[in-house]
Amino acid sequence: MSIAISAAPHIDTSALIKKLAAESKLAPVADPTPALVRSYGFQTLYDMPMPLQTTIRKRLIAEHKDALTGSPKLFEHGVFPWLADWMRWHWGTTPAEAWEDVIALGAACAQGYGRIIHVSEGPTKGYDGYAWLDKRNSRQIDILLHQLYAQLGVTAKVETITL
Repeated sequence: MSIAISAAPHIDTSALIKKLAAESKLAPVADPTPALVRSYGFQTLYDMPMPLQTTIRKRLIAEHKDALTGSPKLFEHGVFPWLADWMRWHWGTTPAEAWEDVIALGAACAQGYGRIIHVSEGPTKGYDGYAWLDKRNSRQIDILLHQLYAQLGVTAKVETITL
């Protein structure tokens, strides 16, 4: 049973991940986004030209779906924050047909989780050069996360916690 952490961008989930790793005996799988973005020479996803952003966003979700096969994993991330971020910042440039493909891929990922741990509140991350730490943006992302759980039919798998 794979576990996904789902939290707004400003929340530091590192203590939770250590606790879950010890309990589950699973090695945490880090969010690949910052490393992938930097491999293209950019600091953040938002610095990339829109067509490249689209390519990277789709690639992350497709590779995540592939990573869900096989043995259980503890993901320090999940498809929901990626989709919520897409909806918050990139949706306006995504044609409806393309979004249908993305959300279908996201739904396949969502079904691959045995547990989804939604962190509703927690300590703020330190600045890492990548994460957007604005709390207003995070509140908007949090709203979208809940909408995505419902849309993708996984609300029964979601455990909401406060750190």
